[in-house]
Amino acid sequence: MVVMRRHVQRLILVGDPEQLPSTVFSKKAKEIGFDRSLFERLMIIGKEKHTLARQYRMLPLIADFPNSAFYNGEVVNDETVLQMERRVQDYIYAPDDKWNFHTAIRLYDTGPGDYEKQDFTNVAISNPEEADQVIKLLQNFFRKNETDQRLSVGIISPYNGQVNLITEKISGSLSTVESKKLEKKVKLVKTVDGFQGNEQDIIVISTVRSNRKGNIGFVRDKRRLNVAITRARLRLWVIGDLTTLAAGDDTWRQFINFCKVRKLVQDVPSDRTQTERNVERLVRQGSGGYGPGPSGSGSSGGAGSSRTRPSESTARIAFNQAVPLGVQDDGDGTIWSSFFLQQLITTISGLREQAMRDAVVKKISQLLKGEASAWKPHSRRDGTRLQIWQRAVEETVIGGKNYLIWWVEIDGNGLQGVCG
Repeated sequence: MVVMRRHVQRLILVGDPEQLPSTVFSKKAKEIGFDRSLFERLMIIGKEKHTLARQYRMLPLIADFPNSAFYNGEVVNDETVLQMERRVQDYIYAPDDKWNFHTAIRLYDTGPGDYEKQDFTNVAISNPEEADQVIKLLQNFFRKNETDQRLSVGIISPYNGQVNLITEKISGSLSTVESKKLEKKVKLVKTVDGFQGNEQDIIVISTVRSNRKGNIGFVRDKRRLNVAITRARLRLWVIGDLTTLAAGDDTWRQFINFCKVRKLVQDVPSDRTQTERNVERLVRQGSGGYGPGPSGSGSSGGAGSSRTRPSESTARIAFNQAVPLGVQDDGDGTIWSSFFLQQLITTISGLREQAMRDAVVKKISQLLKGEASAWKPHSRRDGTRLQIWQRAVEETVIGGKNYLIWWVEIDGNGLQGVCG
């Protein structure tokens, strides 16, 4: 503004009004337009704008959505970009059935799970589940990539809390021998604002927000989305809770739909067994599609904090109140029908810590598959001395002082129920 006071005869501004403006926190300041740049103000009053419409950075597929969503389809791909697309396997060749590294864009859905964590002391938001998936994604890629090219990698997240967490997991106190190998490969881990003006061969975006309300905060700013998805040259990988993102913003929903139509969306690959996935599915359904239920819906600190063995009366399960889980072959041709008590589903879904829920689900899945040790079964006979049901009880520590206690009932018809 000082420059414009000096009898300027010609003023040329270079910038992109579709990317990040200055950060303004005051609602009143925003209402009176203080979040508008000088570039935008001159456009509003009718000053002529010339678009530099040729892009030299990214593969055409990566450029498609921002071109249509933010630039009215005016951007064209330079011949150098088209050449790069034709020989992209010279840079990246990583055959993988689970992660599908062969496409220029990939959206990995963590699923709705209430994974985000808020640190009110440091006013920080993070998502440990996503941070782990970012590490796992890159470890799998570099393990599979068969080219000798040195590729630059950048990790972007909207929140400093997540940036710090991922950095700690790669090179800090939370790193492992395996994750530390990424330290020399990952060039930048920054927020969206910090990444503006940068570009890398591979960009991984951790979107962080995952909650029941569809609240994504300033992630809903379409200019922030534009900056994040236009930093990649060869590969753009986005990890997030797509349900929360789609519920929180129209532009995010459009981007997700753009990728779905092109079959670029998949669940985050999991090492879980089918039994674990079945149990997790029931837990999610029992909690309304998300992780922890409302307070009072189950144990707030752990599953079955008492170490007392259940009495026979409490061990009896009413199968008409149970949820069918599926069938299991025990290896000798015997088929068991498995049931999951609704009360247990509610208890597990009420656990606040995702890691604790995962541990409970895994342990119960092992029990259903016969991989868990149990105390000596007790039996009870009716008046004809025929065995009616058996009960096996086990306890295990889950998360420090919390205990998971369960037992299995098998009735005369071969119906197997899991109680806890």
